[in-house]
Amino acid sequence: MEGQRLYRQLGLPLDVAEWPATEKSKLLDKISELVDFEFVRALTKPYFSHIGRPSIDAVVMVKMMLIGYLFGVPSDRQLADDCADRLSFRRFLGFGMDEALPHHSSFTHWRKRLGPGFFDDVLHEIVRQCVEGGMKVSGTRCVDATAVKAQAGKNGPVVRVPKGKPVNEFLDDYFDGDAQPAPPDDRSATPINTHDPDARAQSKPGQLYDFYYQPSFSSCPLSGLITDTCVSGFERAQTAVDHVDRDPFDVDELCADSLYDDGQMLVQLFERGVVPYVPRKNHDKPGQLSKNTFAYDPDRDMYICPAGKELKHSRYDEAKREHFYIAKKSDCDACPLKSQCTTATRRTVTRKDDEWARDQTVRAGPRYDALMSARSTAEHLNMLAKRDHGMDRARALGVDAMRIQTSLTAVAINLKKLVGWRFSLCFASILWTLTAASATRRRHGLGAGQYRQSLRD
Repeated sequence: MEGQRLYRQLGLPLDVAEWPATEKSKLLDKISELVDFEFVRALTKPYFSHIGRPSIDAVVMVKMMLIGYLFGVPSDRQLADDCADRLSFRRFLGFGMDEALPHHSSFTHWRKRLGPGFFDDVLHEIVRQCVEGGMKVSGTRCVDATAVKAQAGKNGPVVRVPKGKPVNEFLDDYFDGDAQPAPPDDRSATPINTHDPDARAQSKPGQLYDFYYQPSFSSCPLSGLITDTCVSGFERAQTAVDHVDRDPFDVDELCADSLYDDGQMLVQLFERGVVPYVPRKNHDKPGQLSKNTFAYDPDRDMYICPAGKELKHSRYDEAKREHFYIAKKSDCDACPLKSQCTTATRRTVTRKDDEWARDQTVRAGPRYDALMSARSTAEHLNMLAKRDHGMDRARALGVDAMRIQTSLTAVAINLKKLVGWRFSLCFASILWTLTAASATRRRHGLGAGQYRQSLRD
C-alpha cells in the first residue's frame, strides 16, 4: 500500500529567518519553491496495492535520491547519514528533528521495485515543469555519449565469448558447464566480466582499457536541459532514434558526431520528420581516391568518376543490402588518376540501400556550423555529470542501475539549470528596473534623493 506522510516543520525554537543560509539550503529552498513533486505519487500508484501496510512516502524517497545526485553523495549509506544530520536536508524532506528517516537499504528496494522506466518518467516530468516555469525548449537536440567506468573490472572473472554467440545464452551454458570460452589469443571474441555482463570492455584515446557503460544525453542547446537519456554497453547510433521516440516534446533537428553517420539510423530519423546534422564518416581505404569524389546519377543508376567515366551497376549483395558499381578496365588503364584511385585493375564503388539518407544528411552550411558549435553544450553536460554529480563511475551493477543513475543525474542537472535560470531572470528584471529609474531621474533632472522622495510622495 502506498504511504503518504504530512509535511512537518523542524520543531526548533528558532525562527526560520534566523537559520544560517548555506549554498545547499538556498538551492533546496529554491527547488521546493519552483518544483511540485506531487506528480511522483501518480507515477508510483501502479506499483502498490490498495491494501496492506503503508509504504514510505514516494515523494520522500525520490527527494532523498535527488539530494544524493544534486550534491554528489557517493553512496546510499552516506546519503542516509547526511539527510539525518543536515537541517537543510530535513527541511527539504519535511522531517522534524525528532523523526527517523528511511534506512539506506530502502533505496535498493525502491529502485528494484520501480525500475528504470519510472525514473525516465520523472526526468520527462521535470523537463515539462521547467518549460511550464518559462524555460524555452526548441525542436533541436544534441546527442552525445560518454564512457563511465563500470563496477566490474578487467582483473575480475572475465570470460571470452566466441564471436557470433549471444552473451546471455553463452553465459547460461558456461555456468552449466556446457560451453567453453574462446582462447585468449582470439581477438574476435568478446570479453565479459561475469559480475556485470552488461558492461563492455573498450578503450578510446585518453582512456584506459577496462569495462565501461556509455550513458547518452539528448539535450536542447537553447536551454541546456537534458530531455532524455539512454544507456548501452557501446555508443550506438541507434540511441539517437531512441531519444527522439521518447522525447517529451517534438524534435525537428538532431546533431551528433560522425559516429552517428549510420544509414539505417538516418533513414529512421527522416521517417520521423527529423533533419540530421552529422559529419561524414570516412569509410575510404588508405591510398584510395575517396568515394565522395564520385557523383551518383540516380536516373541512370550509375556513378561518374572524377575523370568523367561511368561505373555501371554490376551486382547486388542481398545479405549486406549493398549494390556494386564497376568501371571498365579500358577506362581505368587509360586514366591518369588510376595510381591515386585504386591498386586493382579497375575501380569498384559500393552503395547501400540506405545511402540516400546519408546523401540527404546536412553536412555543410551556416545552420550546420551553428549546430556543430552547439554540440559543446552536450559535451559540457557530460563534464558536469562526472565532475559534480558522481557519474564518473557506475554506482551499482547492471545496465538498469546505470539507467537509473543516468536519469537521476539528468534530473539534478536540470533542477540546477532551472534555479540558475530563475535567478538570472530576477537579476535581469532588477537591472531593467534600476536602468529605467535612472533614465526617468535624468529625464526630470532629479537627484537620487529627490527621486526617492518623489516616489514616496
